[in-house]
Amino acid sequence: MLDPEGHRLVNGIFNRISHRRHDLAELLASLFGNDRRGAHLGTEEKSKQKKQSHWRDTYLLLPAPARIALQVLKMEAARAGQSPRRSQNPPNLKIRSRDRGWKRAGTIRPAPNQENNAKYRHLKKESCRRGGAPSFCPGGPSSMRRFPGRISKARQTCSLVAFSHEWTCMIQKFAPAFASLFIASSFPSPASAGTTKVYLGTQGRGESKGIYLCELNTETGALSKPRLATTLSGCGFLAIHPSRKYLYSTARGDGNQVAAFHIRDDYTLGPINLQPSEGTSPCHVSVDATGSCLMVANYGSGSVAALKIDEDGSLVKSSSSHQHEGSSINEKRQKGPHAHSIYPGPDNKFAYAPDLGIDKVVIYKLNAGTATMEKVGSADTRAGAGPRHMKFGKDGRQAYVLTELHLTVTVYDRDPATGLLGKSKQDVKCLAQDIDPDGMSCSEIRVHPNGKFLYAANRDGKRAGRDSISVFQVLEEGRLKRIQSIPAKVSIPRNIGVDPDGKWLLVAGQRSGNVPVFRIRKDGTLQDNGNEVNVANAMCVEFLK
Repeated sequence: MLDPEGHRLVNGIFNRISHRRHDLAELLASLFGNDRRGAHLGTEEKSKQKKQSHWRDTYLLLPAPARIALQVLKMEAARAGQSPRRSQNPPNLKIRSRDRGWKRAGTIRPAPNQENNAKYRHLKKESCRRGGAPSFCPGGPSSMRRFPGRISKARQTCSLVAFSHEWTCMIQKFAPAFASLFIASSFPSPASAGTTKVYLGTQGRGESKGIYLCELNTETGALSKPRLATTLSGCGFLAIHPSRKYLYSTARGDGNQVAAFHIRDDYTLGPINLQPSEGTSPCHVSVDATGSCLMVANYGSGSVAALKIDEDGSLVKSSSSHQHEGSSINEKRQKGPHAHSIYPGPDNKFAYAPDLGIDKVVIYKLNAGTATMEKVGSADTRAGAGPRHMKFGKDGRQAYVLTELHLTVTVYDRDPATGLLGKSKQDVKCLAQDIDPDGMSCSEIRVHPNGKFLYAANRDGKRAGRDSISVFQVLEEGRLKRIQSIPAKVSIPRNIGVDPDGKWLLVAGQRSGNVPVFRIRKDGTLQDNGNEVNVANAMCVEFLK
């Protein structure tokens, strides 16, 4: 079966195959090229003087030991009849793979008047004199013909596959069936090959130009050099659609808007459209579990809104927005409402919006299909705490609210039937007792994929080197115990992200402009592994899960 990464690759490949007949080789090359395996694509123009015909042969050279013929297509060896009449040969698509060294390879010629032709030979320093057809070919193995060709000085094992023009047409026609056999059974996706893609949101001004893309090696924790995925101003928070086809971002620099992008085959971002956030200073976006609606929190106006997501990933202007009301005791930060984030609940029936300005988590009944919200209640934090972000326990019965001003994690029990949060049952400090909290604030909270650990980022506004990451263990009934505080290796850790496998934690350094990587041990604690990349004004970490 295909994993999510495989589904995305297959969809991208076969959507594009239908446009040009030579796209198959091009896309296979890009598939391996994106995975950094050193694939190389070359083309050779050929013409036949007698017939004055002209075509392009396309070559794909894969790194060893890609035994394409035997492992991918599962062809069966079959002896052939007579040689084909070369004047009737259509353009060929040839794919070569080898362990080490080619001297020369003969041309593989398909049989004439055959609708489905694909031939291979598994070689060990011998002539290539046999053809084979996949057992699922309508014509069967017996439909194949002999072909001339020789590979010399091929060490260890070699595989040679040629796709004729007819085979390419068949692939276009029966793409889904071909995808399940060809892609799923042989070529590992980037995720299964030990890598995952990471998008980094930035302020989008100064040295930072927009949203950046890099690749995390899930075995070593190494990050590839970031490249610009798209230009955008004020892209401080990102959210990825459940289908993994689209990405959404705040766009504060473009007039208080939210932006929609489609994720291209090379993982860069293509713009779809922009829509108003229905407030000022949008700071957070999230997508519901069905991918039907996008929710946005506006810090400046203290409002939230829901926007419908169309089938093509585009955003529809919001018809459901809500203005928060109230204030709290901190005269500098809580004169009015400041909605800081909004999340779909674990069952996708409710939405939760922590508001820093009024010390409440406002709760809405969510209709994702129509992208509408209806307020049903709220939960209080301590006065002056300033709730910023939140996450849910693995079973959905606990809610963890990070307070920016009090630097705590507040634990609530959640009623799945009503969506309401009970009274806070625990406040856990994020800082160690020997750390002076003056000038400190919390920024982000994440739950480990196994649900046993929780991570919080602590910012030092006075540049005294107190930026840190706190680690909590989840105990019985969802209570927390802080088990570690470790230097964040950045100045102003605006955001943190845990990779889908739960092996690595990344920190976005807003002021320092770096993104270090921490190893997550089995006990949930963090260890600096020495890897990091530089991204100016880094503000958000989002994995393509």
